[in-house]
Amino acid sequence: MPWSGFLTIFLALGCTAAAIAVGIASDGKPVGYWTVNGHVLQPAVLLSIAATLTNTFLVFAFTKGATIHWWNMAFEGTTLKQLHSSYHYGSGVIAIFTSARSVNLVALASISMPVLLMNGPLLQRASSVSQRIHLSQAHLSIPISPAPLIQGATGIVPGRSDSCASSGSRC
Repeated sequence: MPWSGFLTIFLALGCTAAAIAVGIASDGKPVGYWTVNGHVLQPAVLLSIAATLTNTFLVFAFTKGATIHWWNMAFEGTTLKQLHSSYHYGSGVIAIFTSARSVNLVALASISMPVLLMNGPLLQRASSVSQRIHLSQAHLSIPISPAPLIQGATGIVPGRSDSCASSGSRC
């Protein structure tokens, strides 16, 4: 059994579920809600990490599947041309457009890979940050002396050094 291929498919599904959970959990929450060790971590960053991991797992699963398909074709008996086509399609989607070989499962999977790998930008666009302005009135009680200010009062605090006062010049 190709356990590594199955494991990567399940890990890709887990990352997809994590991205869905982040999308649902972040809906309507303020950005400050998403903090890790005192640092704000936007949901778009979490979605980007999930998308990158998903894409990595999917590419690994695709290459494993293409290799297994090639070996199965070789053991079951096939032509060298079909083996070459399967190998060629497993190397990337460009091979489908550059050759007129027969279409097989690896070719279909190779066509679907670029579509699947576009999930990163789409997930990041699914999450947006908005600002809400919340105004409220508050009643403040500030004690202020009712006595009038002293004539000639300044901001100089007696007993503290001031460059104008210590030089004896008029400022």
